[in-house]
Amino acid sequence: ANRSELLELLESNFARMEARFEQMDARFAQIDARLEQIDARFAQIDARFEQIERRFEQVETKMDTGFAAADTKLQTGLLQIEIRMERRFADLLKWSFVFWVGAVGAIAVLAGVMR
Repeated sequence: ANRSELLELLESNFARMEARFEQMDARFAQIDARLEQIDARFAQIDARFEQIERRFEQVETKMDTGFAAADTKLQTGLLQIEIRMERRFADLLKWSFVFWVGAVGAIAVLAGVMR
């Protein structure tokens, strides 16, 4: 009798343990499903980040092109300014020379007249 009671007790315990294991399996299945959903969301986020990175690369390329064009224009403008300044300096030097030659000539004529 004790053996049969012990056997029944063991069987009921095993049945309870089996039910608990089934509950745990169901819970793990739920967790796996949620993790798959999270993985799917991460995949969507990764795809979005890749799109953003491609856009940034496009913007960076456009900026590089724009900056290169602006730099070329700036260099050309600076070169033109430098050429104009050199011309003005040459004109100033030329007229300065003409003035001083004229002044020296006038002084020489006045010196000749005063003798």
